[in-house]
Amino acid sequence: MVIVKNIPLAKAISKGKHIRLLSVDVEADYQTPFACVRYAVDGVEEELGICVDLDKRVALDAPDDPAHHKEMDTAVERLIQFLRTPRADRLIKKTKGVVIGRHYRVSPRPLEFSGAHAD
Repeated sequence: MVIVKNIPLAKAISKGKHIRLLSVDVEADYQTPFACVRYAVDGVEEELGICVDLDKRVALDAPDDPAHHKEMDTAVERLIQFLRTPRADRLIKKTKGVVIGRHYRVSPRPLEFSGAHAD
């Protein structure tokens, strides 16, 4: 079983020009280096979050608008810096976790096929 904790970020990480990080889902015991980040662009929450590799310090997904990619990279760096602070540790410890199965998909997206495929 995996325990995932949702940590609010709106007050912890300052807003960029267009992007505001809203919350992050992390494993309670950091067994995997991945986190799911919910964010808003120009005040509107995106339907899907982005997956972040905390070890490699990179977002594995990107905002739909290429103009926001660099700003998201900066926001991810601020997130990683925050998660390494004692304040983040306290938030993670006091936040109630959600127990999920072994196979947690951070931001499931429908598969897209180009062209025909064999049955």
